[in-house]
Amino acid sequence: MDNETYSRALVSYVDILGFADLISKSRTDASQVERIARVLATLKQRSSDWSRIHRAPGGEIEKIFSSLDFSDHIVRCTRISEGANASDLIDSELFFLGDLQLTVAEYGVLLRGGVCVGDIFFKPGDTLVFGPALVRAYELERDHAVYPRIVVDRGLIVETRQAGGDQHWENYLAQSDDGVHFLDYLHDWSATGFVIPLAPDPKPRLRAHRLTIMNAINEKPNERAMRKLMWLARYHNVTVQEILSEFGHSFSGEDPSKYLVPDDFLQY
Repeated sequence: MDNETYSRALVSYVDILGFADLISKSRTDASQVERIARVLATLKQRSSDWSRIHRAPGGEIEKIFSSLDFSDHIVRCTRISEGANASDLIDSELFFLGDLQLTVAEYGVLLRGGVCVGDIFFKPGDTLVFGPALVRAYELERDHAVYPRIVVDRGLIVETRQAGGDQHWENYLAQSDDGVHFLDYLHDWSATGFVIPLAPDPKPRLRAHRLTIMNAINEKPNERAMRKLMWLARYHNVTVQEILSEFGHSFSGEDPSKYLVPDDFLQY
């Protein structure tokens, strides 16, 4: 392994919130085993079925992406090669993660994670990965995400703004009261369905997201988990109100309350 070195990359670290509780339930409920297996298979397939290449200045084609998974943990690395458009890579990664987050929420599973740019060692197709960027992405997930959200490192935001160019990916972000930037997955991935012709109707996904939250609250989890669900319920309702305001014509004649988490679920 001569001349091995770090490379600059976009790194995402994602896992399932409350996975230990799911495993605990599976000890006495066989249906939970099937549910966990289905979700993990979906995460693995969706995350690995993603090919990125870059054309080097000399014209050579190089693979720049790798995805690794262990249990409910997923690490995604995209090398930012010389001449690459970092904003395009970030846009693509955040769009993918937001769609994944909303998709697995329909299974009743919530994701948490961190995204950053930094130095890392990895090779596409290999399982060996380490470096400061992986540590930073893990810290974002562990220390800053807290709730079921995927946090984007402020260093990534500042660095990419300074580099200039199209910053469309910032439209995918929201900033919480605690100052953390996170993927606004429910709004942007629902809005896509309203503005793009022939896109799938997003309304069933909004209802499914609402039902996931209500079912989780009905299970009466411990206080720590309940605080996270209260955050998610408030995020859901605020976002749905924004969607109703922006795309009200798409809900003509419908009762808006069937898209909102009822007030009695928020009494905690």
